[in-house]
Amino acid sequence: MMDYIIEPEKKLPLSAQADVVVLGGGPTGVCAAAAAARQGASVILIEKNGYLGGVCTAGLVGIWHSLYDMGRTEKIIGGLIDDIIGALQVGDALYFRSPNGDMVVDTELLKLIFDNLVLGSGADLLFHSYVAGA
Repeated sequence: MMDYIIEPEKKLPLSAQADVVVLGGGPTGVCAAAAAARQGASVILIEKNGYLGGVCTAGLVGIWHSLYDMGRTEKIIGGLIDDIIGALQVGDALYFRSPNGDMVVDTELLKLIFDNLVLGSGADLLFHSYVAGA
């Protein structure tokens, strides 16, 4: 038997509508929002900080691991990450790239690259925002 919680009906003001709402602007949220918007969905990305990147930028964890398989022979991750890495290279912000594909990136420039990726895709972006009662 499944238990349920019944919430009373509430009248809430509607501030925006979108086909896709992404909660959290870490690397995965950024890529999810940009990918959905590039496919024609209306998208809102909600981020609690005043910048994107999650732990990568907030915690200065600029170490990215390989995009290759466990044998480091076949590239298995690509797409938007290739655009991000290309922008890091253009900005001279890819400080180290090992032969096995591990990277160290400039987390400050990465914030701007993520902004450009999300906004350039047509997604809307809300900083300093939270979701409650979803």
